[in-house]
Amino acid sequence: MRTIQRTELRSRPNGYRIVVSASAIPAERYAAEELQRYLERMSGAKLPIVTDADKPADREILLGDNLHLAKLRPAVDFSKLGPDGFVLRVDGNRLIIAGGRPRGTLNGVYTLLEEQLGVRWFTPELEIVPKLDRVKLPKLNATIIPALENRDVFWSEVMHNADFAARHRVNGQHYGLTAKHGGAFTVYHPFVHSFDGLVPPELYSEHPEYFPLIDGKRKSGYVQRCLSNPDVLRISIERVRQWIKEHPEATIFSVSQNDAFNNCQCDQCKAVDDAEGSPAGSLLKFVNAVAEAIEKDHPNIRIDTLAYQYTRKAPKTIRPHRNVIVRLCSIECCFAHPLETCPEEKNRRFREDIVAWGPIAPLLYVWDYTTDFGHYQQPFPNFDALQSNVRFFVKHNVKSLFEQGNYSGGGCGEMEPLRAYVLAKLLWN
Repeated sequence: MRTIQRTELRSRPNGYRIVVSASAIPAERYAAEELQRYLERMSGAKLPIVTDADKPADREILLGDNLHLAKLRPAVDFSKLGPDGFVLRVDGNRLIIAGGRPRGTLNGVYTLLEEQLGVRWFTPELEIVPKLDRVKLPKLNATIIPALENRDVFWSEVMHNADFAARHRVNGQHYGLTAKHGGAFTVYHPFVHSFDGLVPPELYSEHPEYFPLIDGKRKSGYVQRCLSNPDVLRISIERVRQWIKEHPEATIFSVSQNDAFNNCQCDQCKAVDDAEGSPAGSLLKFVNAVAEAIEKDHPNIRIDTLAYQYTRKAPKTIRPHRNVIVRLCSIECCFAHPLETCPEEKNRRFREDIVAWGPIAPLLYVWDYTTDFGHYQQPFPNFDALQSNVRFFVKHNVKSLFEQGNYSGGGCGEMEPLRAYVLAKLLWN
């Protein structure tokens, strides 16, 4: 039998200690506290937390980028880890958990606790922490960078407890993630369906030309906008600039259709849509113009739009600008069977759409649906499709998954704790 070299963490005077940088960010300090807390619960050993201002010792757990880590070889290339990736390595009597900022090191601690030491966070109220006489680790040398940059489980089971969300390494904006959790990867304003916010409905009385021409008449109400009208573009750019000033915390601004059909059929809009083979043509042309104008003064801001219902089919020639997120929505699909193989016609058409968007959208996100919205407690037999669907999305260049479920305040949807847990695991791995 092959003997595996193991690092053992024991409570004794010359035992292990946890080392963070003297300039550690809140999420790295919290990572040290979480590791200390769970190791003590496992073994009874409370390891001290020190900074890299102390001299190196023989037995250390090195968290994040610090001076003690910098002296070891091979070096950790933090530039390749992104905000969520990390290195997990055993180097003699040292354990290295070093990740990109802001969340990488904290993600590494949770991955170690869960995948190597058997901790389980099944629900906010139910966690399993094994009791161990000694905490033993095999020889580790792994670099872990999640395939999805944004992992968003929109179920109340996860949304109402930020610590629980962080332990599952989801990083959307709805969990209340604070600086100690590394914050959220995405902060939207508004979250979606923004045309009423961009060009308010009350403008109809004086400017019906801003609104869609349908059956020969400009329509008011909850409708789209005339996207070929230059004033609509001007007003929208001005409103996004205003939003940026009012919401400095936001990183993504929505320029997206209302949650309805009622799109413009005027000669100019229709000409673009007919040429592009999809109403996504006039929408994306408009969104690109907003994004290019905003990019000049705000190069790090991204503009989000939808490929949803009537705009889901990709245009023939127009391509999303480099700072434009296209969020493809699967609302029409059958969810009882995997999207990639289900013969149902709606799934076949969705496959065609995602295959078309994948190569052309530099930032392709997916808004997916994982519950029965007619009645949250009604059985929704989609467990056999969840893993296959996540893999299918990633295969086609999707960078973010928003898994919409029962987000009502009371929770308690059908199999909600299990479904939320499984989705969180799948989005991470």
